[in-house]
Amino acid sequence: MDGARTHPGRGGRSFTGEVAAAHIAGALSLEDAAKVVAVRSSAVLDLAGTGAMASIASPERAVRDRLASSRGPVSVAAVNSPTNTVVAGAPDAVARVVEECEADGLRARTIAVDYASHTAAVDVLADRVTAGLAGVTPDVR
Repeated sequence: MDGARTHPGRGGRSFTGEVAAAHIAGALSLEDAAKVVAVRSSAVLDLAGTGAMASIASPERAVRDRLASSRGPVSVAAVNSPTNTVVAGAPDAVARVVEECEADGLRARTIAVDYASHTAAVDVLADRVTAGLAGVTPDVR
């Protein structure tokens, strides 16, 4: 945190945690912070069942190389550490990537979520979330 500004993507990658940090820093009122969480949570329900995610114990570059040769829409969704990368995409394609990783001796585990978070798949929610957040005014002084 830098003054009243939070930096998404630094440190933890919890959406709710970032909103809480914005509230604690004084950038969002409690009412606005609750609205942000509620609007986002409601919107992602529309994506239920449309995707999957998996954690792979491998560096980002190696995962990107693996994905370039895999079949199906899967992309890097997050880099949790220098040796852990999260992928997301179509459920069958993510399952194939997990199976291929395990067959190659890499630890790979699906994540208990049923949509492809942190990918272009969530872009369809932009207008709905933007409209739902009308009136939310962050204080970034």
